[in-house]
Amino acid sequence: MFLKEYALRRYGPLPDSGKMVLGDFNLFWGPNENGKTLTIDALLKILFGKAVVRSFQAVKRVDEYPDGYAVVGFDHRQESKLPEAGLLSDLLGLGAADFTNTFIIRDSNLSILNEDHFYRGVTSRLTGMRSGEIGQIAAALQEIASITNTGEFKNTSPVKLKDRMNKAGMLLGKCKELQTIMIAEGYGSLEQELAFLREKLNSEQEQLKQMQAAANRSRYEKGLFSIQKLEAARGEVKELKNIADREYNLWRNAAVSLEHYQLEQNRICNELETEKEKLDKAQASVQIRRAASREAEMEREEIDHKVKPLLEQVDKKQQLINKWESRTVNPLTKGAVLFILSVFLLSLAGSIYNPSGWLFVILGFTSLLVVAIAAFLFFYLNSKGKLTLLEEELLSEAEKMDFSAGDIHQVRKKMGQMDKALNHERELFYEAEKNLEWRQNAVKRLKEDLLAREGQVKDCVLKIRDIQGIVGVDDLEQFGVMLKRRQELREEINKQVGILNSHFEVIEDSTSLDERIAYWKKQIQEYSRYELAAPGVTFDQHQVSALNTTIADRENEINRVQELLQERNNELLLIEKDLNDLFSIEDQERLVCQTVVDLEVIIGKLERWINVKEETRRAALTALKVFDIIDREEEQKVSSLFEADSLVSTYFQSITGGRYLAVRFDPEENKVKISGRDGLELDAEQLSGGAYDQLYFSIRLALGEKLLSGEKGFFILDDPFIKADPSRLDTLMAMLFKICENGWQILYFSSKGEIRNILKKKIDNGEVKQFTVRTELI
Repeated sequence: MFLKEYALRRYGPLPDSGKMVLGDFNLFWGPNENGKTLTIDALLKILFGKAVVRSFQAVKRVDEYPDGYAVVGFDHRQESKLPEAGLLSDLLGLGAADFTNTFIIRDSNLSILNEDHFYRGVTSRLTGMRSGEIGQIAAALQEIASITNTGEFKNTSPVKLKDRMNKAGMLLGKCKELQTIMIAEGYGSLEQELAFLREKLNSEQEQLKQMQAAANRSRYEKGLFSIQKLEAARGEVKELKNIADREYNLWRNAAVSLEHYQLEQNRICNELETEKEKLDKAQASVQIRRAASREAEMEREEIDHKVKPLLEQVDKKQQLINKWESRTVNPLTKGAVLFILSVFLLSLAGSIYNPSGWLFVILGFTSLLVVAIAAFLFFYLNSKGKLTLLEEELLSEAEKMDFSAGDIHQVRKKMGQMDKALNHERELFYEAEKNLEWRQNAVKRLKEDLLAREGQVKDCVLKIRDIQGIVGVDDLEQFGVMLKRRQELREEINKQVGILNSHFEVIEDSTSLDERIAYWKKQIQEYSRYELAAPGVTFDQHQVSALNTTIADRENEINRVQELLQERNNELLLIEKDLNDLFSIEDQERLVCQTVVDLEVIIGKLERWINVKEETRRAALTALKVFDIIDREEEQKVSSLFEADSLVSTYFQSITGGRYLAVRFDPEENKVKISGRDGLELDAEQLSGGAYDQLYFSIRLALGEKLLSGEKGFFILDDPFIKADPSRLDTLMAMLFKICENGWQILYFSSKGEIRNILKKKIDNGEVKQFTVRTELI
C-alpha cells in the first residue's frame, strides 16, 4: 500500500495544495500553527471518512469534509483514487482505529495506546482467537447468578441483587436481634403489667385531688385576708397622696442648696470688702507711678532739647577730625610731606645760588604743595579748636541742669543711665495700671457673683414655700416621717399583691391595680365554693410533691410500657414493610409480621432465600474459574505476534544492528520483553530513549505488515522525534531511511528547522521530497 498522489483543494484555512506526487520519503514542512496537523486531518478524512474522528483525537479542528483526493497503490491490485473508489477501511478491511494506532506516530510518542487490548484485537483478527465466545459464556453465567466480573452480586435495575442481599442480611440480623430482645422483655405479659400500673395511678390521683381541694380552700382563706389588708393599705395611701419622694427630694435639695448659697453669699461679701481695699491701694499706686514717670520724661525732654544737639555737633566734628587724621597720620603721608618740604627747600636754595629754569618749575610746584599743606594744617587746628569749645559748652549746659560730668564720655554714660531710669519708671507705671485693671475686674466679678447668689437664695426660698403649700407640711423632718409611712404602706400593698399573684392566676402587669383587685375578688369568690371542701384534710406541700413524683413515675412507667409496646409494634411493622419490599419483585403473597411467632417464620424464610442466592453465586464462580483458565490459554496466542522468529524480532534485530535478539509479549504482566545478546531480558521501559523508539517502530512495522497481509505501507509521522538530542536524532533518521529501503513509505510532518537541515542533502539529491505546508491566515 503506497500513497502515490495527494491533492487538497480546500479544508478550513488550508489553501489549494495542488497536485503532490509522493516518493518513498516525503517531508511536509512548515512553521508551527501553519496547518501541519490540519493537513494530516484532511488526509485521514479522505482515507477513512467520518469514522476517523472517533479514532484520531486531532480531527476536531474543522467540521467540514475536505475537498481533495488521494491515490493509493497496492501490490496485488490497481491504483485507487480515494474517496471516489471508497474508503481505505473498505478496500483493506482495516478499521480506522487499527490504522491510526499502527501507522500514525504523533508528538514523540511511539508507544501504542492501550497496547494490550490492541494486541488482543489484532491477534483475534489474525489467528481466530475464541476469547469472544468464552466471554459470552462467562457473561451468561454472570447473568444467571447476577454477579459482576469481580464476583460481587450485581446492583443494576430492576433487580439490584447486591442491595437486596445486603438488605436481606441486615434484615435477618435485625429480626434475630429483635426476637432475642422481645423474648427477654416478656413481650406477651406487657398488657397485664400495663393494667396494674393504671389501677395504682387512679388511686394516687384521687389522693392528689383531695389535697388540691384542701389547697383551694387554703387559697380562698388567704386570698380573702390579703384582699382586705390590700384595700385598707390603699385607703391610707390615698390620704397621703401628696406625700411623694419627688417633693421630698426637691425640698431637701432646695434646703441643701439654700444653705450652700447663703454660705457662698457671705464668703463673696467678705472677699468683696477685701478686694475694694486692694483696689483703693492700686489706684493710689497708679497716681504715684504716673507722677514719677511724668517727671522723668520731662527731665529727659529738657536734656534732649539742650544737651543732645550739642552732643550731636561734637560727634560730627569729632568724626570729621578722625577722618582727616586717619588719612594723614600714617607713615606714607608723613614721608610724602617730608619729601615735599625737602624738595621745596633744596629747589629754593638752588634757585638762590644757581638760578635755573627747571629749578623754578620745581620750586613753583613744590611751593603750591607747601601752601596746600599749610592750609590743611590751618583748617585742622581750627577744627580742633572749635571741637574744644563745643565740648566746654556741652559740659557747661550739663552742669546747669545738675548733670555735671568730667568729660563727654561721662555725659553719654549719665544719659544712658537716665534712659534706663525712665524705662524703669514707665514699666512700674504700666504694672500699676495692669494691677488696677485686674482689681477693678475682680470687684466687678465679685459683685456679679453676689448678685447671682442673692437670686439663687431667693429661688430656693420660693421653691421650698411652693412645696410646703402642696404637701401641707412646714417641717422637712415631719415630711420624712410621713414619707416613710407611705413607703411602708406601699410595701404592704406590694406584699399583698405578690401573695394574691402567687395564689391566683396572674394577669398582665399593664392592667391597673383597680382592675386586678376586681379580678382577684372575682377569683376569691369563685374559690368560695371550697370554703367547706375536704374537711379534716390539711394541705401538705411535701405530701403533694411526693404524690406528684409518684404519679409522674407511674405515668413514666406506663408511658415506657406503652412506648415499648408501640416501639416493638413499629419495629415489627418496619420488618414487615422491608420484607415485602425485598420480595415484591418476585410477586409473592404479602407477608405478615405482628408476633414473635411471625418473626420466627420470617427468619427461616430469609435464611433460605440468602442461602439459595449464595449457592448459585458459588457455583457460577467455580464455572467462571474454569473458563478463565481456558481464556488465559487463548490469550497466550497474543504471544505469537512476538515469537523469537516473528517479524517484530526480525525488524528490531535488523534496526538495532543485532544488539537485541528477540521480542516477546508477556500476557500475565501485559508487558513487552526484550532479550539482548548478553542473555538478559529487559522490560521495554528499561530501554534507552533511542532503543525504545526503535522497538515500537519495529512493532508497528511487523503489525502493519500482518494487517496488510504481507504488503508494505506508509507511516504518517507528526514530529515524532521532537524531544530527541542530535545524536539520537541521527540514529532515528537512519532507521527511517533503512525502513524506506525495506519498501515502506514515510510521510514526515515537521515544523523543526533541524529536521530540514538534517535532510537537506537528501532533499537536494532527490532522495527526500519536500512539500511546504501553510494556511491562508499567513
